[in-house]
Amino acid sequence: MADKLSIEDLAPSPQRAEDATAEGLAKQYAAFAHLHFRLGFDHPDRDKADQSMGMFTSFYSIAYLFREIKTIIGGDAADGVARNFWESLDNPHTLGPDVWSWLTEYGIDPEQINGIAERLIADDAKAEVPTGGEA
Repeated sequence: MADKLSIEDLAPSPQRAEDATAEGLAKQYAAFAHLHFRLGFDHPDRDKADQSMGMFTSFYSIAYLFREIKTIIGGDAADGVARNFWESLDNPHTLGPDVWSWLTEYGIDPEQINGIAERLIADDAKAEVPTGGEA
C-alpha cells in the first residue's frame, strides 16, 4: 500500500561500498528524482514545491550520469565509479575540500565564490528587515 511504502522499499540504499553498483545507484536516484518531480508539481506549499524541483534536477542528473557511465564504460568499471561515489558520500567531511580542490583545478578561486555567497546572504538579510512603519 502506497501510504506505508518508501523509496527505500523500492530502491534500497547500499549499506556498504561493495554493495554499490552503477545500476543500483541509478535506480535509487531515478526513484528520488520522480518523487521530487511529483512534489514539485503537486505540493501545495510553493516554497517546498520549488525546493523539490531543485532536488529533482540534482537527482535526475546523478541518475542520468550513472546510466551513461554504465552504458559507456560497462559493468565492473561503472560499479567501481559507483563504489567511489558511495564512499565519498559516506565520508562527508571530505566533500567541501574535494569541491575546493576541483575549483582550483578548473582555475576558479573558491574565495571568489565565498564572496558571492556572502553578498547573497547580505542581500537576503537586507530584504528581510522591515522598513518604515512595516511590522
